[in-house]
Order: sequence, then structure tokens, then C-alpha cells
Amino acid sequence: MIVWGLWFVHLFISTLFVAGMVVAYNRIWQVAFRGTQTDSPRRKHIARGLLMLLPIFLAALLEFAAYTDPINWAMYANIEWFILLYPLLDEEINGWEYLFRAVVAGAFWLWQHDLSNPNIRSLGLATILVFALVWPFREKVHYSWWLDTPAALFMAFFFWHAQARVNGVLEFGPIMTFMLVNQFAFSYWTRVHRLDLHKRELERRANFDALTNARSYSLFQRDVTAGFAKAQTTDVPLTIVMLDIDHFKEVNDQYGHLAGNKVLVGVATLLDDILQEAFGDAHQLYRTGGEEFNLIFVGKSVATIMPVIKRAWRQVRDQSFNYDGREIRVTISVGVTAMRADDQKVDDVYKRADDNLYRSKRAGRDTITVEGETLSFCEERLGGVSYTYFTQPVVSASSGEIISQELLLRVFDQQQGRWRLPDHFDISSSTQVNLMRRVLSQLDTDALTINLTAAQFANEEVAYALLEFAMREPRLRQLTVDVTRLPASEVTRNVCAIYRSGGIAVAIDDVGDANSLSEVMAVITEVDELKLTFRLVMSTYSVEQQQANVESWRDLANEYGKMFTLEGIECDWQEKMARTVGVRRLHGYLFGKPELPEIN
Repeated sequence: MIVWGLWFVHLFISTLFVAGMVVAYNRIWQVAFRGTQTDSPRRKHIARGLLMLLPIFLAALLEFAAYTDPINWAMYANIEWFILLYPLLDEEINGWEYLFRAVVAGAFWLWQHDLSNPNIRSLGLATILVFALVWPFREKVHYSWWLDTPAALFMAFFFWHAQARVNGVLEFGPIMTFMLVNQFAFSYWTRVHRLDLHKRELERRANFDALTNARSYSLFQRDVTAGFAKAQTTDVPLTIVMLDIDHFKEVNDQYGHLAGNKVLVGVATLLDDILQEAFGDAHQLYRTGGEEFNLIFVGKSVATIMPVIKRAWRQVRDQSFNYDGREIRVTISVGVTAMRADDQKVDDVYKRADDNLYRSKRAGRDTITVEGETLSFCEERLGGVSYTYFTQPVVSASSGEIISQELLLRVFDQQQGRWRLPDHFDISSSTQVNLMRRVLSQLDTDALTINLTAAQFANEEVAYALLEFAMREPRLRQLTVDVTRLPASEVTRNVCAIYRSGGIAVAIDDVGDANSLSEVMAVITEVDELKLTFRLVMSTYSVEQQQANVESWRDLANEYGKMFTLEGIECDWQEKMARTVGVRRLHGYLFGKPELPEIN
């Protein structure tokens, strides 16, 4: 028969003891599995070990109490059974930790029971089965009343029904105590879990960018300051990488902000995957501006991280981001620096990374700059040389409006720190296309003129590559190819047919010089434009003959219905003469010198 007064005393004592144990376990658990930025891995490992030892220590203490107070042994045994079982529901522990806890709980069960009875052995096997079933579902059991309560009832019943010293109606008291204590623990842990989820959600909102899931600027400020302090005190490297998505405004303007968001998420995910593969959780990716990201590497030098940064840079530029059936391609500019011995504050390092990023942009974007040296410049690098297009306007003689932009190839001289004419012009068609895309992003223009060498013009693969670009590029209304030196007539006719099929115009440059009258006449019906350089006219003919020569080429173009452009206009009198003879298209320094498109 149950003595209810004693039962209430046991329930009160059991609840107080379990409450203390649960609170202590939770505090240690917070350090082990949540912690703060300042908690060291060692401290977390120690806390994790304490979580393993705390139930064992308390069980040993209760065993001693039962030994000295055998009258109340059932209360002590009930509390022991509970404090050994409940930590099995911890969702953060790994398989080995769960197995260790299950073995300890099973050992206690064996200690309390006589296994000579086959029925008791069956209850022991049932207990082991519950251990096995709980492992994959422990989190659900932990926070679901409908799963937690039956599991607790089974474990209480298997323990007390097998007790030789307690049978019949006397089993009801300890089982009911166990269940009520379990309800208290369940309520407490459920409340703690909800608060933990709420806190983590608030931290996630504060510390992580909602769109890209990269860490926030506020977290970057905290972490880079802490990393700088650690690097100073422990003498380990600190490397900062700053990167920016090139021409992101143009992506938003052309495709819309939803497409821009898609690109941001895609770039952040791609970067995170590459860095996770290389460095695991040691990498830290932050979104510190609209399209700007930062990386902090504490304990890693520039030499260590550069192969991964280069791989990330290449994969971003090779990746297509699909939105609403359209493929969007972007590139990134990167600035890299490491902490130096003379850096007094973290801003010294940050400013240097920002300066390197700016150098990348000034070098034409799609670039990596390390400690002031530009290392990479997309596929527009041949033999380690960087290329870009300068632009110069072609204008209407009657209105002065810009008709198109002529593209002039330039190479970046690393030693002199400036752009200059290249030693050769035979770059690949893919490079030409990438450079033209960049110009279209930088300038408000829809008409481009590109110069081709004789070899490039004769190459049908180049023709088809430019044709595909012109047909797929929505920002481009008209593309004209300038051939500086005509190949054989038959080759010219074949290539012109390819260009004509896609609406690309063909212009013969330097007529009367590099391309003689006879060469021009052989293919004039196949081309769309003749271009005469006024400097050539001035160097070849007298003042009296110059106007006549311009008129003769103008008349030839008009006779065959071709456009005619007079190039090399550098002063007002030349423009006046061109207008006098009825030239409609003008090009030269008078209307604008070749310049690198403005970098926004």
C-alpha cells in the first residue's frame, strides 16, 4: 500500500534534485554547444566532457545516499534512473557519446536487477530496444509530448516492474513520481529549446544577411577586430580578401532586381561551397555592401589562400546564373592583403585591402590584386598580359551625335602602370566578346565597331563567334567589323556572307593605303562601309589634291551604296572640309581621344 505522505515527500525531493541537475546540465550545455565568439575550443571540449560526467557523478552520489539511507532507496534509485536517461535525448551529442551514456544507463539497470529471472531479462532487452529506437529520433522525442511521455512510461515500467523489492501496487508510486518529474523536465527543456531557437533566430537575423546567408557587416566588424587582436598577440597571419561583383548595377538595370538577387545568392553560395571545401568551417564569408563581400582568414597567409581565391574567381566568371530562362554571367574584382608588423590598427589592413580592390577596378575589373600587384585579368590575359578596349566615338557630321563607339585594343604595362598599344592584336574571339560585354556594361551605347587583323577576319570561327555574340547580346543594336588588311578576295566574300547573315556590317579600313583601290574594287559589293584616314591623305597629296581624293572615295562609296567614314579628324579645318564635300561620318581626336570606359 502506498503511503501518500511519504510519496509526496519523495516527489518534492526528486523534483528539486532533478531541477538542479537540469539547470546545471543546461548551463554547461550552452557553453559546449552554443557558446560565444570568445569561448575557446578547449573550453567547449571541457564542457562537453562535463556533460558526460555530471550524470555519472550525481548517480554515484545518490548510490552513496541509498547505501547510508536504505529506507529511501527507491527514491534514490528513481532519481538515478531518470538523470541517467534524460541526457540521452540531447540532440547535439554524437553517436559515441550516446553509446557511452546508454552503456552507463544500462549498467545501472543491470546493477539494480536480478537477471536470473527470464522475465527480468526480457524487460532488460526491451530497455535496450528502446535505447536503440530513441537514437535516430531523440530530438523529436525530446520536444514532443506525445513521444516523450510514452517513452518515459516504458522506461519507468521496465525498471520498476523488474524490481524484486517492489511489486504490485507499490510499483505505481515510483512510476508516477518518475512520470511527474519527467513532465517537469520536459516542460523546462521545451521552454529552453524555444528560447534557444528564438535567440538563434534573432542572432541569425542580426549576424547573417537574409538574402545570401553570408555573415553581416556588423559581424564582420566584430570578427575582423577580434582576428586582428589575435594575430597581434599570438603572432599568426591575418589575411583579408575583399571582392566586388563587377557591373552589378547593370545586372539590376537590365534584368531587374530579382535577377540581381539571384546573382547575389548564386555568387555567395558558390564562394561558400569552394571555401568550405578548402578550409572547412575556418573560412568566414561576409556581405559587407550591396555587391561587396569580405573574407577573413586568421592563421592563414596569402600564399596559403591564393590558390583557392583564384579558383573561386575563375568559377564565378565561368558560372551562368539562370533567371527566368535567361543566363546571366558576371565577374568579380578582388583585393587581397595580409597584416604587417607595422599595422597599428585593423583599419590599416582593411584600407589596404580596399585599395587593392580599387586597383583591380582601375585595371579593368575581373581582376585579382595582391599587395598592389595585379595578378589576374580574366581570359583577357595572354602570356600574362592584360587587355582591354579603349573607346573612341564615330559621330554624325550633320548633328555631331555619336553614331557608334570604335574599340581600340590596349595592353596594361605592369612596370609603367599604364595602358599602351599592344605588340600584337591577335587575341581570341572569346576575349574579344568578353571585352565587348564589358564596354556595353560601362557605356551607354548600342553600336560598336571592332578592328580585326587579316588573320582574324579570314577565320570563320571568329566570324561565327562574333555572330553568336551579336545575335544573343540584347544591349547591342549594331556591330561593325573593321578589317585593317583584306585577305584574298574569295576568302573575303565567304566571310562577309557569314557576317551579313547575322546583320553584322563589314568595313574596309585604310582604303587607298593598306587596302588598295584594286583590292577594294574586288570585294566592294560584299562590304558595307569604306573608311579613309585623313592623315594618309595629308601625307600623300598636296593641299589642292586632298579634297579631290576624299571626294573620289566618297563618290565610290555612294556609287555602290556604301557608308563612307573619314577618320583622323584632328582640327576644325579638317572637319569643315569634310562637311564641305558631304562626308556624313567622322572619326578622330577632335571628337574624343581613345579612353578607358568610365568605371562606376
